[in-house]
Amino acid sequence: RRYRSRHASSPLLGLYVPRAHTGLPSFQLADSVRSDRALAKFVRGGDFGLTGLESHPEWRLLDCHNGRLLLSRGESRAVFDPASAREPVWLPQNSPLPGTIISECLLQGHSDDVASFRVVSVQQRGHDQLLRAAEYHSHTRQWHCHQWVKDINRPQHDQAMHAGRFIFWRYDDTSSLLLDTATMEFFILGLPFTFFQESMYAIGDTEDGMCCLVGLVGSINNLHLQVWLLKENGAAKMWEPERKSLVSQVLGRDIQLRQVHAVTNGLALLCWDQSRQFAINL
Repeated sequence: RRYRSRHASSPLLGLYVPRAHTGLPSFQLADSVRSDRALAKFVRGGDFGLTGLESHPEWRLLDCHNGRLLLSRGESRAVFDPASAREPVWLPQNSPLPGTIISECLLQGHSDDVASFRVVSVQQRGHDQLLRAAEYHSHTRQWHCHQWVKDINRPQHDQAMHAGRFIFWRYDDTSSLLLDTATMEFFILGLPFTFFQESMYAIGDTEDGMCCLVGLVGSINNLHLQVWLLKENGAAKMWEPERKSLVSQVLGRDIQLRQVHAVTNGLALLCWDQSRQFAINL
């Protein structure tokens, strides 16, 4: 009840976790759902266990965003909405996407059409410092390739971090790669110096849609959770500190953490490993 009262506008149903080897991801139901009849009924009405998808060892989870899954099976791509339990939407296989695919991301389509979606594919050409974004829209059912951008290396990690209209990737020890999906432009954005050479952070959005960076700083016995907000002044973008708290005051002294796994809708998911994860209201 305390969790639901704190997160009434952003209930956490659970987590999709990729399997160790291959196959469809497993769904871990949040404990709070078991004591909430409305949420439990919502989960039972959907297909969160992905039973409607034919079992196949080549299934792989590429992205999860706004309640949808972007999945691959061999060369094929599919978008699946577990809440609706409808048939998956398969993307065309004859997509004009030559080059090395770095990351594939799932986005919401037009705000006035909840059924529409976009898929963004970030690509590298050969071993060159050339990067571009290709975009698939469910309305047109076609891919559109944007211009190649020079002097951008491959990001260190291919897992996308969503924050409103922005998509981030960890670029190097001191910066992140940002794609503005409104203009489809790439930017290299420096990290707060606190997180140089550290991977204990994730980028997402607050409950009111502001882009934020959440990170862990300090030793195990003196670990702080820091929140930074992205401020925009024209084309310039920079991180500004918002608040910080001792982890021990939030979760207790016996809890150990080493990663901010994800940030979305004002919730930060922190973990030590896959077996113990904690959701904190920012």
